[in-house]
Amino acid sequence: MTATDSAGAFSFDSVEPGNYRIELQNAGYRSEPGNQAGALTHLSPGQKIAGLELTAVPLGAISGTILDAEGEPLVGAEVQLIRSKWSHGRRVVSLVQVPRRFFEQLVLTDDLGRYRLDSLEPGEYFVRAQTLPGWFNIETVSDGPGQPEMATIPMFYPRAVTIAGATPVRVGAGQEISGIDLRLPIVRTFHIRGSANPAPTDTITNRAPYVAASHDDGGVKDWAEFFGQFGEDGSFDIAGVPAGNYVVREMQGSEALSDQVRTSVNSGDVNGVRLSSTRFDVGIQVRFEGDASHDLSRVFAHLVPTDRIGATLSTWPNHPGVISNVSPGRYILEVSPDENAHVKQLLVHGKEVTSADFQLDGAADQLEIVLAKGTRTICGTFAWPDPRPIGVRAILVPEKPRPGGFTIVHQADIDQSGEFTFWSVSPGRYRSFVVTDFDEGLWENRDFFRLVSDRGLLVEVPEGAKDNSAIRISPALLPPAAVERAMAQMRN
Repeated sequence: MTATDSAGAFSFDSVEPGNYRIELQNAGYRSEPGNQAGALTHLSPGQKIAGLELTAVPLGAISGTILDAEGEPLVGAEVQLIRSKWSHGRRVVSLVQVPRRFFEQLVLTDDLGRYRLDSLEPGEYFVRAQTLPGWFNIETVSDGPGQPEMATIPMFYPRAVTIAGATPVRVGAGQEISGIDLRLPIVRTFHIRGSANPAPTDTITNRAPYVAASHDDGGVKDWAEFFGQFGEDGSFDIAGVPAGNYVVREMQGSEALSDQVRTSVNSGDVNGVRLSSTRFDVGIQVRFEGDASHDLSRVFAHLVPTDRIGATLSTWPNHPGVISNVSPGRYILEVSPDENAHVKQLLVHGKEVTSADFQLDGAADQLEIVLAKGTRTICGTFAWPDPRPIGVRAILVPEKPRPGGFTIVHQADIDQSGEFTFWSVSPGRYRSFVVTDFDEGLWENRDFFRLVSDRGLLVEVPEGAKDNSAIRISPALLPPAAVERAMAQMRN
């Protein structure tokens, strides 16, 4: 590590030969991946590299005021940031962990109802605010027994109950967006009541399970909106829920302990919701095509749910292996075989998987993975333009997704000479690009890929190739404007 001088100059002395990444660290800034020298800097013996220009991107902020239904400042209201992102080719919404001061757990409004969310990378954010009378239930009020309950409910900016109706706030590099104000209304609310089977054994510690309800708005999210506690008998009561459609489940931290239950809240309380857990083990049989003696003890596999955000389930299958604690749903399977091997075929309960994901319903759904030899190394050269673009990577995208698994987008650093390498590429047809602001989740989306594929360099890796020599390619830069056009077409 070294410090820059007053003019921003820096130097590293007595550096061993090898490959290096150089990044900047400064409060209020983000180091731009790649910078002007490429994401990778290669240093040969005796070589001296001068004239590197590194770029730091200033971080931004969002600020505003949270008001109650009467227009008065809300003191101690919680303000959250939520961001849409790509994950394995699908759009999901994720709660942003905003940097906070020591001992602070939440971003709360001050005595004038004001808030400020800082250290934000450039991008679009959804702002959500809620009162915070307690950790689990919204505080409700009523004029008397039998009268409707009312509560101040959470809202998205500018005035939306769900994220589907919210307007994102766009933050540029170093930009302070002020005036993002929210008024939280008081509306009639209801209860969602039910029980969990089996009942949680822990109901008092900070690791105790809880019940969570989220708006069933068709999106995939990693956070919940309404909460309740369990009683010792497994019963629960979520109060302060406005009318709408919901998904309810038992949670512990960020892990789902029960299957999800869908319910609708209309003009009255919902009672009798039953939360239960369906879990089973899935056996994995791994074999190597044409080589029964091949060592399979180091083959790594894991399941990733595609119809929800959830924990990845993993195993080291030791011929055969088992993935435990699997719940019903749709999955993709990622396999990391040893060097020069690839997944040639996937079978679920004896039937070959030809789609990008597959359904698992019970222990009868045994997985069989067929491996084969024949991966290749692909070396490439990129002709750096002047000026050099920032944040550049070389990528290799298959024309067809691997059945039952990830699209597997290969990515590689490009050094200052324009050299890069893709390792262990499976047989098939690919398109190669050089891109800025690489987003792996976006490139796993097949609709997006089809819109830009004709601009990529065609690369073919033959099946069963005996020649292990590297394939050489020279892809071109995909203009950021082409990416933006494709994303706009997808939105429309």
